[in-house]
Amino acid sequence: MKTASSVPSAADPSFDAVSAQSAMAEFRSGWPIAVAGAGGLFVVVIYVYSTGVFIVPLNRAFGWSRGLVTAGMTMVGVVAAIGNPYVGALLDKIRAGRLALVGVLVYAAAVAGLCFAGPSSASWLIGWFAISIASLAICVPVWLVGVVRRFERARGLALAIGYCGSSIAAMVIPYLTERFIGAFGWRGAYFALGGLALLVGVPSAILVLRFDARMAPPAAAVSERASPERYATLKTPRFWRIAAMSLLFTLGVIALTVHFVPLCVENGVDRQTAAGLAGLIGIGGLIGRLTSGVLLDRFPGTVVGAVVFLMPATGCFLLLAGSHGVAIMAFVAMVTGISLGAELDIMAYTLSRYFNIKIYGYLFGILTGVVGCGAGFGPFIAGLLRDLSDSYRQTIAVLAIAFVVSAALVASLGRYPQPPSSEPDAET
Repeated sequence: MKTASSVPSAADPSFDAVSAQSAMAEFRSGWPIAVAGAGGLFVVVIYVYSTGVFIVPLNRAFGWSRGLVTAGMTMVGVVAAIGNPYVGALLDKIRAGRLALVGVLVYAAAVAGLCFAGPSSASWLIGWFAISIASLAICVPVWLVGVVRRFERARGLALAIGYCGSSIAAMVIPYLTERFIGAFGWRGAYFALGGLALLVGVPSAILVLRFDARMAPPAAAVSERASPERYATLKTPRFWRIAAMSLLFTLGVIALTVHFVPLCVENGVDRQTAAGLAGLIGIGGLIGRLTSGVLLDRFPGTVVGAVVFLMPATGCFLLLAGSHGVAIMAFVAMVTGISLGAELDIMAYTLSRYFNIKIYGYLFGILTGVVGCGAGFGPFIAGLLRDLSDSYRQTIAVLAIAFVVSAALVASLGRYPQPPSSEPDAET
């Protein structure tokens, strides 16, 4: 396999019609693994896009604060930060299919198990601990490491297809959750979401299992120098800039996503309309996902990333300026979705271009752990600030700063290493 930085882009004269045809031929031969990734990521983020809809029902049922309701997501993030690097390292040695199948079954049971929570807050947190452990077996690397290994010229597009699963979830999960709560109550809604995880996750895991058999064993791609190379890579400032921008942006965009419905209500939009507007995050996510995938195969990730990461900041600035109403909240939802859709593509793609693909599972595991930590702490911090200030204004100001800083970090990464090398980037 060629090294991570060997694929030409539009900035490279070698990118021509022949390269484009080669990329499409590569995609046509390997698209099932990208589709499986999409299904898997849909399942992974079910808890992310449903939690915000449960805030008000759980507050009414038990008097639980926003901070407590979203504390479970923080737990998932902490466990991901600790466990994902180990999962990623494991994926450099074994196939992902069996892990995905077992993980889906346990995860679905854990989500459904939240229907037994309350009135004790301890039961709520215990349920979320089960979700956090189960989530390790279906974390993002489980579904997408195979995509990165399988694709080279069409890697951006393939990752975009895989990540579309989370965008589709963002589009439909808030609406479905609201409908489930209306039909079955909040307890029945969690049981229904567990069933949805099975319905989508099991076929996706089976598809990964079948596709695994067509690929060379991951261990064949791991060099004897893998461990020293991992440590050398972890010493590079560029890797930690990617990690920092991933943490800050994810913290902000997931906080904005989870709190979008109550934020709309605070800005004068009724709850059902707010739940419908939340679906625009998913639509925007699909647009951002597919567009960024094509752009990343043609333009530098630094440019694409900087533009994308500034988009939700514009929505925050509008809210801070006092703008509100359905139209403004629809705009906020769209720019949030577009940036959310593109962010993980940018992270995964740039990582594969700057560093050795042979240790990608390990590095990707670290970054998805960082992203999970941001996804976990973002909603909690936003909820805590809202509880303390009785308004989302302070929260929005903090998120705007996070978006601007993350854009500056991705813009600072520099050009992809040339010529390609099997060594980790030694940029200082």
